[in-house]
Amino acid sequence: MYDLVLNNGWVVDGTGRPGFAGSVGILRGRVARIGKGEQALEGREVLELDGLAVCPGFVDVHSHSDLSILGNPRAESSLRQGITTEIAGNCGWSMAPLHKQLADVLATRLVRGLAGEEAAGALRFNWSSLAEFLEVVEALGTGNNLGTFVGQSMVRGYVMGGEDRVPSATELQKMRALVAAAMDDGAFGLSTGRSYFPGRLASTEEVIELARVVSQYQGLYTCHLKNQDSAIDASVEEVLEIGRWGRTPVQLAHHKVCSKPCWGRLGQTLERMDAARAQGVDVMADVYPFLFTQVSYLGSRLPEWVTKAGEAEGAALLQDAETRRKVKEEMLARVEPASGQPVSATLGRMAQSGVVYCRETKGYEGMDLGEVAQAKETDLADAVLLLLAENQLMVKTAGIMSAGDLRTILRHPLAMISTDAYALDRPLDEKAAVHPRHYGTYPLVLGQYVREEGLLTLEEAVRKMTSLPARRVGLLDRGVIAAGA
Repeated sequence: MYDLVLNNGWVVDGTGRPGFAGSVGILRGRVARIGKGEQALEGREVLELDGLAVCPGFVDVHSHSDLSILGNPRAESSLRQGITTEIAGNCGWSMAPLHKQLADVLATRLVRGLAGEEAAGALRFNWSSLAEFLEVVEALGTGNNLGTFVGQSMVRGYVMGGEDRVPSATELQKMRALVAAAMDDGAFGLSTGRSYFPGRLASTEEVIELARVVSQYQGLYTCHLKNQDSAIDASVEEVLEIGRWGRTPVQLAHHKVCSKPCWGRLGQTLERMDAARAQGVDVMADVYPFLFTQVSYLGSRLPEWVTKAGEAEGAALLQDAETRRKVKEEMLARVEPASGQPVSATLGRMAQSGVVYCRETKGYEGMDLGEVAQAKETDLADAVLLLLAENQLMVKTAGIMSAGDLRTILRHPLAMISTDAYALDRPLDEKAAVHPRHYGTYPLVLGQYVREEGLLTLEEAVRKMTSLPARRVGLLDRGVIAAGA
């Protein structure tokens, strides 16, 4: 007698092999029997599926749910799209090692906004090591399974703070020791955010030294590239170099090419990966199936005295030419946290940001900000302020990718599916700069790219969501429907 039986389903087992009609029996949390054909099994709980697909739980290899799980323990947005295992700690950020001086920063900037003020008020950031953080998560109880990488930004920040210099031999050894401790505590490898502070301050050689530690544990190195547009070739080559000299498998995180002038170049990066594999570098990539990156609220670039006035009054302020001139000066002098430079020095990159949401002027959606400026026959800064005024400050932007590039990587054999998202237990309102990948990554793949377009077969897509990412991080007990899984 099985605990749970799934009768009369279409079994897609995660290996990529053709699906088949059958039933699955579960006993004590593991697959105990797979019956082919119409043979019904008996169990304490029986679900008659009438041909619905049965597949392994999805394994999200690029998650940020460690940042949200303490305030969103049910992980509903993940579970509702089929994700049962998440590997977090990506892009150089993890919840450990946690220096006491960083605890308040982490609580305020990375977690409080995700958890909500009420839940965040009850959180205590009183751990230091990864093992201690995982104990907090375990005691809380979670809706799905959570693993994590150790973030290089956290490691460097723990030892060197925000200092922009080469580490001493002693400091480098401390960083190596922190990575080793995290691996001992169960980390799946090392992640970097090569464009994010403070991790971006490290040289390639410094990262190689940390990758060599991970190599001793058969871990994975995953990298948010230094540049995802004009310098993407050099950025990919850095990852391959770290794989060669660090002697570790490497992963191109949420791989894509942003900004319209660079569209079409993703195929070249995949060719570079294929060539590197032929030379012995174990390189793969993950991808989410959307045409824009992390969403930003364009109004966040405004001075606080404008946004505090409220949507209607703030928009009215921007309609006045003299006030707009003052706002423009303040906006251009603001320092971008990622680059450490004023907005006036980063206008070129700002121009490449795509408009993904306007409350009123829908005709601008899909344009980049440079194209908006051309349409308005004005400079970029004025165009931004006018666009905000026309939409009661409700404009959202993101890096934008081409549909052709996305389809190219989705069907590439080295690519698996991920979300680059964090789990939430609630829907978010219009003002939230939230990406649909938090709720709909896997449904979009299955709906558009499998069912509607046929870009992938169901079996191929499920493999990219289950066994491929599971094996990539060394999880051998899940990702397939097989006896004992």
